Amino acid sequence: MNPILAIFKQLGADYTLPHQFVIFLILFVLLSTILFSKIRFVIETRENKTTKLDEDANEKLMEANKLAEKYKSEISKVHQSAFDFMKTKKEAILENQRVIIKQEEARLQEKIENDVEVFNQDAQGKKAIVLKSSEQLTQDLLEKLG
Repeated sequence: MNPILAIFKQLGADYTLPHQFVIFLILFVLLSTILFSKIRFVIETRENKTTKLDEDANEKLMEANKLAEKYKSEISKVHQSAFDFMKTKKEAILENQRVIIKQEEARLQEKIENDVEVFNQDAQGKKAIVLKSSEQLTQDLLEKLG
């Protein structure tokens, strides 16, 4: 115990040390109940709000990602639906054009056949006229020769 007393004497401690210790304890208890508890409450509240904000931000980010995926999926479906609609319309238009082309081909073929028939009739008529004329010329020539 002598070395401890020697250390205390070198530090300048005297008989008021126990009184100072009691005052320190009383101040520590008072400050811890009044001030430290309030500071602890503020720190815990701030920490809770910070972590809660962080968790809320993570939840909002996850929700935003889910909505983005949902919208991407819906856009893809709409795009596919539009593509299918356009393909169907294109096929319908092409089929309609094919029908129109076939009808036009049939009409033109019929017109060609009619024109060929008219040409053939006209040619037959002219041939008959030329043949009659040649017969007439032949008879006229025979009469003049004979």
